[in-house]
Amino acid sequence: MDPEDRIEEASAGAPDTASAADEKESPSRDARSLVDRMVTAGEWPEPALMERIVAAGDEAVEPLLEVVRTEPEGWPDEPPLYNAVGLLGEMRPPGAIPALVDVIRRIKGETGKATGDALARFGADGFEALLGLIRDPSIVGYLRLHLITGARSAAAGDPGKLSRLAELLRQLFAEIIPLAREYRKGGPRAMELAGGNEHDDDVAMNAIPPDEDLAHLAEKLSALADPLAFDMIRAGYEEGIVDTGILSLNDIKADYEAGGRPLYEQGSWLEEYRARYSDDLDMQRRLATMRPYEFPARSSYPSPEQMRSEPWPPPAPQAGPIRNAAAKLGRNDPCWCGSGKKYKKCHLGKDAPS
Repeated sequence: MDPEDRIEEASAGAPDTASAADEKESPSRDARSLVDRMVTAGEWPEPALMERIVAAGDEAVEPLLEVVRTEPEGWPDEPPLYNAVGLLGEMRPPGAIPALVDVIRRIKGETGKATGDALARFGADGFEALLGLIRDPSIVGYLRLHLITGARSAAAGDPGKLSRLAELLRQLFAEIIPLAREYRKGGPRAMELAGGNEHDDDVAMNAIPPDEDLAHLAEKLSALADPLAFDMIRAGYEEGIVDTGILSLNDIKADYEAGGRPLYEQGSWLEEYRARYSDDLDMQRRLATMRPYEFPARSSYPSPEQMRSEPWPPPAPQAGPIRNAAAKLGRNDPCWCGSGKKYKKCHLGKDAPS
């Protein structure tokens, strides 16, 4: 065989390594392109796009994590991060957990709460991460309460995990009791204890006065029907350091008698996103069809010159004292009622002031 023919035959039988490499990398490029489109779309990417990102699987994880590691300055820059967190919660790649924990420590607003929901979808791994965040002293108030709910969801009814969560909540309750006592006394520290002078906006937004915090923690413990917490909770109510406007002691007792409170089951993040997307579209349609309010033209307003040229109305006459102009009726005069009797024998006693 001719050497050139042999070379051509070998070339024909050998795989095209460049083409194979392109085919291997194309799913990753496609996933990155989808995530880029999500970022460009802003707050409301189409649900079909989000579904395609989830379907891309592992190839989409790193591009989503790159979005998660960004540090947006609030809305409208934050929605891509918010959506990336939700998608990772739907996909549940274990390697994403540290990045999600970092988001909650950095961003303590609505995106932080959404990240807590994403961690709850990871199950046992998410539970451990949430337990660590609940212990974090920089996470307080409403955000911490939200993470407690997420940890209970991630526990998925596991008695061991629920017992560990209840133990942590009892510790928090005991730590807040002296703060609630001091807060109830009032004084210069009351504002500080309520979080009113916190310089971190996100922390201040989540801050709760200690007596309210105790009430919320009591609600979390009674929802678990934790037997070791009941006496401590009751003592707090009897001492008057728990805000009864949030939850009464009778409500606590009812939860314990019922064996706890059922947990709200988390659904699919994609399904929730489709519902929110549809609601936003409906709102936009309603706003588009609303008739704009028409303000009166400026020409219809009275001019200041005309108002100044009108004379002021004359002052109302001052009323003098009210006097009885009729002649005074004597005791021996005929009664005014026409009975024919003397006034003293008829109406004098009735007309006299009591």
